[in-house]
Amino acid sequence: MTEREISRNAARRLAIIRHAQEITGNVALTCRYYGVTRPSYYKWLRRYEELGVDGLRDRSRRPRVSPNATKAAVVDRIIYLRQHYHFGPLKIAMYLKRYHDLSVSQSGVWRILRPWISADCRPHNATSAIRSAGSVTRSSDRATPFRSTSSSSSPSVVCARSTTSSPPSTTARGCGS
Repeated sequence: MTEREISRNAARRLAIIRHAQEITGNVALTCRYYGVTRPSYYKWLRRYEELGVDGLRDRSRRPRVSPNATKAAVVDRIIYLRQHYHFGPLKIAMYLKRYHDLSVSQSGVWRILRPWISADCRPHNATSAIRSAGSVTRSSDRATPFRSTSSSSSPSVVCARSTTSSPPSTTARGCGS
């Protein structure tokens, strides 16, 4: 929300409070007219009496504590495994379960790695990067990581390990910057 919308909401709430106090004197009718619940009205009234107009502004709905959040030590291990061993989400999840007795789902590992994948210089979808470079892909190449080769004089940047005997040669966009 923009600052204008936030102040507009606060002004609307103040108008509802003033309408109930000065015009009708009836909270139930005012709430029904404006389409708000009475508990919301009384919450706004209490905040208005304590903090003034600033109390009527929207507050953050973000939870103060997330008890199910992944621990920082586990996140650090996941990032370490990605950076030093180039494991993918499935292999990281299996490794953590087998050697550290930590159960993190593959999708949970992916959510943690998502910002790091782009920093690792790999496109999010290897298939689309290969197709956009103009080369033909085989069904066996779609699921495998690839190497990036550059035709310029600058040294090439290896984006990921190759598991095939002959990796497709493409120029990954955004690599090496």
